[in-house]
Amino acid sequence: MNPNIRNKKFEIPKNAPIIERMEKKLGALFDWDGVVVDSGAAHEASWKELARRENLFLPEGFFKSTFGKRNLEIIVDILKWTPDIKEAQRLSDEKETIYRDGIARNGLPTIKGAVDFIRALNKEGIPCAVGSSTPRENLEQALDTLGMRKDFAAFVTSEDVEHGKPAPDVYQKAAQRLGLEACDCAVFEDSLAGIVAAARAGAVKVAIVHEADRMNAESANAFLKTLEEPPPDTTIFMLTTRPNDLLDTIRSRCIALRVDSEPEPLDDEQWLEWLEDFKKWQKTLMGGKIRKGDSVSGAVIGCYGLIARFGAILGRLVDEIADMDESESDELDDEMIEAVRASQRRALRKRLLADIEDACVDCALGGNGVPAVKISRAVAALEKSAAYMELNMPDAPAIEYFMLSSLRIWTR
Repeated sequence: MNPNIRNKKFEIPKNAPIIERMEKKLGALFDWDGVVVDSGAAHEASWKELARRENLFLPEGFFKSTFGKRNLEIIVDILKWTPDIKEAQRLSDEKETIYRDGIARNGLPTIKGAVDFIRALNKEGIPCAVGSSTPRENLEQALDTLGMRKDFAAFVTSEDVEHGKPAPDVYQKAAQRLGLEACDCAVFEDSLAGIVAAARAGAVKVAIVHEADRMNAESANAFLKTLEEPPPDTTIFMLTTRPNDLLDTIRSRCIALRVDSEPEPLDDEQWLEWLEDFKKWQKTLMGGKIRKGDSVSGAVIGCYGLIARFGAILGRLVDEIADMDESESDELDDEMIEAVRASQRRALRKRLLADIEDACVDCALGGNGVPAVKISRAVAALEKSAAYMELNMPDAPAIEYFMLSSLRIWTR
């Protein structure tokens, strides 16, 4: 192996053998709030409760100005509640007590995919550390609540460094505790102060902007300057479900990556009733009692009743979404509105079909002794129906294909 390669920082040629490129040990440094845990609402609520208790003024939109900052800086310099450090420390302690009490009552959600990602890094032998402005007591409570202590090899909090973000101290010390140089680590951040801290530490930076479409015009134009001249060794992910709400000048400077997300359970009373009736219909077919006469006609009538209800439920759900979005469609032309409606319909169909597939498999595995090949054929029929819908076949004949296929599969 060329000894010069070993000394370079992230400059190992792409065509070098894999074993050489992987020989250099790397680390991952994570901010905590907003990157691993979705604690924004809990922190904002604790600041508001503190202001209420102490009869202090909170300016509109104050919370975004606190991202990545330590409490003393927020209280003294940003909110200007007091210049006295002892009083500021008392307010800070009270705020964090309110926050921890809220977490103890309500729990703490994680950012979707963050825990799996961290554990995947560990599995690949890449050690992970937390570098956060959060107080250690908050972090330890959260780690214990989420069962994540074993996922991190090191922790650095506000008590461990003299200077908080945007100073590089947090990430330099976190890398040091992993036994690495900061330049051999990737930092995952969601705040400007944290990104600056990572840059000053010399680390590779991964910035994550959640709900990027919610930036106001002033923020978006300011962020545009960062996109035009991004810091070195920086990758910025702008996450949004409404890309058309971003400024054209921002979209033109980004690579669009569309990611299919797992559909969330649809909590609609009529749809849940439909699924239960579908399961009953399917179990009747699996029971092997459908042979002739009334039982056959009953199964067919039930089949077409489910088909009709499916179309009605899908149409109603699409109309409800359209009503919710009507106030936001003033700036779109008719062609764009139609495209949005079509996209909404496709997304809803995907969620409904996912529920049907789960119901189909659950019934088949419910102790009826159904051969696995029949389960496979039923799911394949559903997938073909979904493909027909993607090719713009109307919903009714597409779902009819699946239902009649099920009738044949389960009664043979």
